Amino acid sequence: MSFIGVHYAEIMKVKLIFFIVLLSVAISAQTKSSDAKLSREMVGLWHATPYVASGMNDLYRFYSDGRFSFEYNQMVWSKRTISYSGKWRIENRRLILTLTKETGVVGGRRIKSDMSADGYEIQSGKEVIRNLKSPKIEGKKLGKLRQGELTKFISIGSRKYWRLSKNPKEYRN
Repeated sequence: MSFIGVHYAEIMKVKLIFFIVLLSVAISAQTKSSDAKLSREMVGLWHATPYVASGMNDLYRFYSDGRFSFEYNQMVWSKRTISYSGKWRIENRRLILTLTKETGVVGGRRIKSDMSADGYEIQSGKEVIRNLKSPKIEGKKLGKLRQGELTKFISIGSRKYWRLSKNPKEYRN
Protein backbone atom coordinates (compact mmCIF):
# COMPACT_ATOMS: atom_id res chain seq x y z
CA MET A 1 0.00 0.00 0.00
CA SER A 2 1.33 3.45 -0.85
CA PHE A 3 2.00 6.21 1.61
CA ILE A 4 -1.10 8.09 0.34
CA GLY A 5 -3.28 4.98 0.77
CA VAL A 6 -2.09 4.47 4.37
CA HIS A 7 -2.60 8.16 5.15
CA TYR A 8 -6.13 8.07 3.65
CA ALA A 9 -7.01 4.97 5.71
CA GLU A 10 -5.84 6.68 8.91
CA ILE A 11 -7.90 9.79 8.12
CA MET A 12 -11.00 7.66 7.50
CA LYS A 13 -10.43 5.78 10.76
CA VAL A 14 -10.23 9.07 12.70
CA LYS A 15 -13.37 10.37 10.96
CA LEU A 16 -15.24 7.16 11.84
CA ILE A 17 -14.19 7.37 15.51
CA PHE A 18 -15.20 11.05 15.62
CA PHE A 19 -18.61 10.21 14.09
CA ILE A 20 -19.23 7.41 16.62
CA VAL A 21 -18.30 9.68 19.55
CA LEU A 22 -20.54 12.47 18.21
CA LEU A 23 -23.45 10.05 17.73
CA SER A 24 -23.00 8.70 21.29
CA VAL A 25 -23.05 12.21 22.75
CA ALA A 26 -26.22 13.07 20.78
CA ILE A 27 -28.01 9.89 21.91
CA SER A 28 -26.97 10.47 25.53
CA ALA A 29 -28.26 14.06 25.45
CA GLN A 30 -31.57 12.92 23.94
CA THR A 31 -31.98 10.20 26.62
CA LYS A 32 -31.30 12.71 29.42
CA SER A 33 -33.85 15.13 27.94
CA SER A 34 -36.41 12.32 27.63
CA ASP A 35 -35.75 11.18 31.22
CA ALA A 36 -36.17 14.76 32.52
CA LYS A 37 -39.49 15.16 30.68
CA LEU A 38 -40.76 11.81 31.97
CA SER A 39 -39.65 12.73 35.52
CA ARG A 40 -41.84 15.85 35.36
CA GLU A 41 -44.78 13.77 34.06
CA MET A 42 -44.37 11.17 36.84
CA VAL A 43 -44.99 13.64 39.67
CA GLY A 44 -48.34 12.76 41.20
CA LEU A 45 -50.35 9.81 42.49
CA TRP A 46 -50.27 6.61 40.39
CA HIS A 47 -52.82 3.87 41.16
CA ALA A 48 -52.92 0.21 40.05
CA THR A 49 -56.43 0.65 38.64
CA PRO A 50 -57.99 3.60 36.78
CA TYR A 51 -60.64 3.96 39.50
CA VAL A 52 -60.92 3.82 43.30
CA ALA A 53 -63.21 1.19 44.79
CA SER A 54 -63.90 0.84 48.52
CA GLY A 55 -60.21 1.48 49.20
CA MET A 56 -57.00 2.28 47.37
CA ASN A 57 -55.19 -0.42 45.43
CA ASP A 58 -51.37 -0.44 45.22
CA LEU A 59 -50.18 3.11 44.58
CA TYR A 60 -47.10 5.27 44.12
CA ARG A 61 -46.73 8.88 45.22
CA PHE A 62 -43.95 10.67 43.34
CA TYR A 63 -42.95 14.13 44.61
CA SER A 64 -41.12 16.77 42.57
CA ASP A 65 -38.29 16.91 45.15
CA GLY A 66 -37.34 13.27 44.45
CA ARG A 67 -39.21 11.63 47.37
CA PHE A 68 -41.66 8.79 46.81
CA SER A 69 -43.86 6.40 48.73
CA PHE A 70 -45.44 3.10 47.72
CA GLU A 71 -48.53 1.89 49.54
CA TYR A 72 -49.87 -1.63 49.22
CA ASN A 73 -53.55 -2.37 48.56
CA GLN A 74 -55.64 -1.05 51.48
CA MET A 75 -58.25 -3.77 51.03
CA VAL A 76 -55.84 -6.59 51.98
CA TRP A 77 -55.56 -6.52 55.78
CA SER A 78 -53.22 -9.48 56.29
CA LYS A 79 -50.05 -7.80 55.02
CA ARG A 80 -47.07 -7.34 57.33
CA THR A 81 -45.53 -4.64 55.08
CA ILE A 82 -47.93 -1.73 54.47
CA SER A 83 -45.70 0.75 52.65
CA TYR A 84 -42.17 1.87 51.91
CA SER A 85 -40.62 5.18 50.94
CA GLY A 86 -37.41 6.88 49.92
CA LYS A 87 -36.00 8.65 46.85
CA TRP A 88 -36.74 8.18 43.15
CA ARG A 89 -35.19 9.12 39.82
CA ILE A 90 -35.39 8.06 36.19
CA GLU A 91 -32.34 6.85 34.26
CA ASN A 92 -32.55 5.48 30.72
CA ARG A 93 -36.33 4.95 31.03
CA ARG A 94 -35.88 2.97 34.25
CA LEU A 95 -37.41 3.99 37.55
CA ILE A 96 -34.70 3.81 40.21
CA LEU A 97 -36.09 3.60 43.74
CA THR A 98 -33.90 3.95 46.82
CA LEU A 99 -35.91 2.55 49.73
CA THR A 100 -35.04 4.10 53.10
CA LYS A 101 -38.18 3.55 55.27
CA GLU A 102 -40.73 0.81 55.71
CA THR A 103 -44.07 0.77 57.50
CA GLY A 104 -45.22 -2.61 58.73
CA VAL A 105 -47.30 -4.48 61.27
CA VAL A 106 -45.55 -6.31 64.10
CA GLY A 107 -47.11 -8.72 66.57
CA GLY A 108 -50.70 -9.78 66.49
CA ARG A 109 -52.05 -12.86 64.83
CA ARG A 110 -53.56 -13.71 61.46
CA ILE A 111 -57.27 -14.53 61.61
CA LYS A 112 -60.05 -15.10 59.08
CA SER A 113 -61.90 -11.97 58.00
CA ASP A 114 -64.90 -11.42 55.74
CA MET A 115 -63.92 -7.76 55.36
CA SER A 116 -60.40 -8.21 53.93
CA ALA A 117 -59.95 -8.79 50.19
CA ASP A 118 -57.82 -11.89 50.84
CA GLY A 119 -60.05 -13.30 53.61
CA TYR A 120 -57.60 -12.64 56.48
CA GLU A 121 -56.48 -9.82 58.73
CA ILE A 122 -53.91 -9.27 61.46
CA GLN A 123 -55.60 -8.86 64.82
CA SER A 124 -53.94 -6.83 67.61
CA GLY A 125 -50.87 -5.97 65.53
CA LYS A 126 -49.02 -2.69 65.95
CA GLU A 127 -48.08 -0.43 63.03
CA VAL A 128 -44.38 0.52 63.12
CA ILE A 129 -42.31 2.81 60.87
CA ARG A 130 -38.64 1.91 60.68
CA ASN A 131 -35.61 3.30 58.87
CA LEU A 132 -33.82 0.64 56.84
CA LYS A 133 -30.26 0.00 58.10
CA SER A 134 -28.92 0.15 54.56
CA PRO A 135 -30.92 1.61 51.67
CA LYS A 136 -32.31 -0.90 49.20
CA ILE A 137 -32.15 0.02 45.50
CA GLU A 138 -34.71 -1.29 43.01
CA GLY A 139 -34.87 -0.66 39.27
CA LYS A 140 -38.11 -0.98 37.34
CA LYS A 141 -38.55 -0.73 33.59
CA LEU A 142 -40.94 2.01 32.53
CA GLY A 143 -43.32 1.55 29.63
CA LYS A 144 -44.47 4.31 27.34
CA LEU A 145 -46.57 7.01 29.01
CA ARG A 146 -50.00 6.90 27.33
CA GLN A 147 -53.26 8.80 27.50
CA GLY A 148 -56.23 6.64 28.52
CA GLU A 149 -59.92 7.55 28.38
CA LEU A 150 -59.76 9.71 31.49
CA THR A 151 -56.13 9.89 32.57
CA LYS A 152 -52.58 8.96 31.66
CA PHE A 153 -51.15 5.54 32.45
CA ILE A 154 -47.75 3.83 32.36
CA SER A 155 -46.32 0.40 33.06
CA ILE A 156 -43.99 0.30 36.04
CA GLY A 157 -42.26 -3.04 35.98
CA SER A 158 -44.89 -5.48 34.74
CA ARG A 159 -47.92 -3.60 36.11
CA LYS A 160 -49.95 -0.69 34.77
CA TYR A 161 -50.56 2.41 36.91
CA TRP A 162 -52.97 5.27 36.21
CA ARG A 163 -52.33 8.84 37.33
CA LEU A 164 -55.27 9.79 39.53
CA SER A 165 -53.80 13.18 40.41
CA LYS A 166 -50.86 15.44 39.61
CA ASN A 167 -50.77 16.14 43.35
CA PRO A 168 -49.17 13.22 45.24
CA LYS A 169 -50.72 14.44 48.51
CA GLU A 170 -54.29 13.73 47.42
CA TYR A 171 -56.36 10.70 48.43
CA ARG A 172 -54.91 10.42 51.92
CA ASN A 173 -56.74 8.52 54.68
